Amino acid sequence: MKALTTLAALALAATTTAVAASPVVPGVITVSCFRGPTTAVIWDHPRPVFIESLVAVGYDYNTATSIAERICRDEEGVGNEDHLKAATRQALYNSPMWLKGQLRKRH
Repeated sequence: MKALTTLAALALAATTTAVAASPVVPGVITVSCFRGPTTAVIWDHPRPVFIESLVAVGYDYNTATSIAERICRDEEGVGNEDHLKAATRQALYNSPMWLKGQLRKRH
């Protein structure tokens, strides 16, 4: 898994492979989505590590779940980890926590 520096001293890692869920790493948002056997977005949903990593950086469970589900259900993200990372960054930048300054971009 590849990690990139993003915001609030967070790293962002994305995976859509069928590997077992990895533990939450402090300061890392792990974008991990379960993908069904087809390219159609039918069974797609966030893996627990995605939601838990968002909660670990300060999002409440409902907001974390909403962000993760929106990212994992995005058809452009199927087979495109760069899009998953970019979409997650954009969702975080647009979140009320970011706008209120509760998350800060790492330099």
